[in-house]
Amino acid sequence: MRSCAPLAVLGVLAIGCGAPPSVVRVYEGHAVTGRYVPPGAYAEFLRGAIEEASGDLAGARRAYEAVADADPEDPLVWARLGAVLCRQREPRSREEAARAFAKARAIDPAYAGALGEEARCAAASGDAAVAADLAARASALDPKNGELAALAVRVAPPGPSSPEARARALALTEAHGEREVAWEALVAWGRAHGDDELAAQGFAGLARLAPLRAREVEAGALDLLSRGRIEAARLVAAALAAAPRELGHGGPRDVT
Repeated sequence: MRSCAPLAVLGVLAIGCGAPPSVVRVYEGHAVTGRYVPPGAYAEFLRGAIEEASGDLAGARRAYEAVADADPEDPLVWARLGAVLCRQREPRSREEAARAFAKARAIDPAYAGALGEEARCAAASGDAAVAADLAARASALDPKNGELAALAVRVAPPGPSSPEARARALALTEAHGEREVAWEALVAWGRAHGDDELAAQGFAGLARLAPLRAREVEAGALDLLSRGRIEAARLVAAALAAAPRELGHGGPRDVT
């Protein structure tokens, strides 16, 4: 199951006749060849993914642990188990999450997904330096992955930044401008580094892509306006006004 994410497994095709057989899995439009995994483990993994997405972390943990028992050499399941344990916030869950991430890395040090989940866990724990390092390594291992690229931008340490770091944040939206996560990351980077111009560009991108987030975008424009950032606020308001109505936008409110 390596290289797939919750609910991203679209198909499985067994090939060959040997033991163990290999399989081809379709993940985000790409065929990935890997080890055979028992059908029961796939069923448990999908159950865990559904329960994780629904917020049932205890149920997701049980499902992923069952998969790990059946297929302990799969780094993906250890990464997902680590992510769930990190979110549980129980007395020993962070320690257990660290062990799960370590197992994923031991099985496949080049698996970017595990590093990405560990980076998210570190960020949630307030360990910004570790999160930034892990996210940068994950993105370098899988440079075409928009989620990981956005994560690396979003968790970059706050404070003064270099022109190169600013350029990387902008490059994210050029490479993945069709995805909300790219513009979210630009907003986060702009706010963390006191760069209202980039934050405004991020809000403008969300205005174009995400009609359901119009109020959040408007709040961003109002924040800019309240701090005297008139041109940045106008940029966001203009993006709201120009957003395609067929996507469900109702136009700007309270930002003129």
